[in-house]
Amino acid sequence: MALTDHCDVFASAHEEGMNRIVTHVMRQRPSLFNYGTLFFLLHPDRLCERIDAHPEVKRRGNPLISVEDPLPILGSGSSVGLDFCAQIVELEVDLHPGDLFTLPPQLSPPLEEQALAFHGRLCAGIGCPSREIAEKFEVDVPPIEITETGAAGGPFTHGFFDDVPGDEPRSPPRPIPWRELDCFCLDLFAVLHAERHGDRLDWILDGVELVDVEPTGLENGLECYIATTLRVAILPRLGVAMDKLALDFGDWVSLVPTPISGDVPHNPSVANDEVSVFLDLV
Repeated sequence: MALTDHCDVFASAHEEGMNRIVTHVMRQRPSLFNYGTLFFLLHPDRLCERIDAHPEVKRRGNPLISVEDPLPILGSGSSVGLDFCAQIVELEVDLHPGDLFTLPPQLSPPLEEQALAFHGRLCAGIGCPSREIAEKFEVDVPPIEITETGAAGGPFTHGFFDDVPGDEPRSPPRPIPWRELDCFCLDLFAVLHAERHGDRLDWILDGVELVDVEPTGLENGLECYIATTLRVAILPRLGVAMDKLALDFGDWVSLVPTPISGDVPHNPSVANDEVSVFLDLV
């Protein structure tokens, strides 16, 4: 059967080509995959993992990392923090039937039909100051004072919160100096599938798994944070209205997605290590 028996135009992308594109994007736009404080922008050699950037990135003066504020120290009034970096050093996609990498048992392998999986390796580090530096570092924070009036008096007064401004803007935390960077790496797996909701195509997250993180509560908390970030902030941006996929060629013809039917049960389709799209000329 010809690939266009039930549509006018057929297009597909193999997972090998998709992963090659991911590799090129990671080398040409490293700031999308590497994050850290200003220290690491100025000293990229101190990152947990060396960034394999295309020479053109440096030649054009493009950044290697995206700059973030230091991690705030609780109780410091957000005046000081710790330098940190977070890097996605590996990223690959595996399309159904799923033969590029092995999913952890928590994600119920093998991949179900029309599903795809991602594997990423995340490395992060925190610039932890030594005891001597931490004890000598001066923080301009009022001391904690807790007073209480008599039984017939007013409510408690917590001096620690008295000087906290309401909605006034604050400066980023000032990083505490450090000598050594404590790094760690985690392997992350995620399984997704596409769904058509009316005239909209959405990507649905089926599960996330971090490998060999102890204790279990820490692993569950990290997985919850990652899954919520994907569902709330990232995947909704990848959804697209089907009419936005239409391509107009002047006033006489348009290229639109083929409607779902018994002949075309999935559009797009994820199968045989490919993502396939079926289109009609209208």
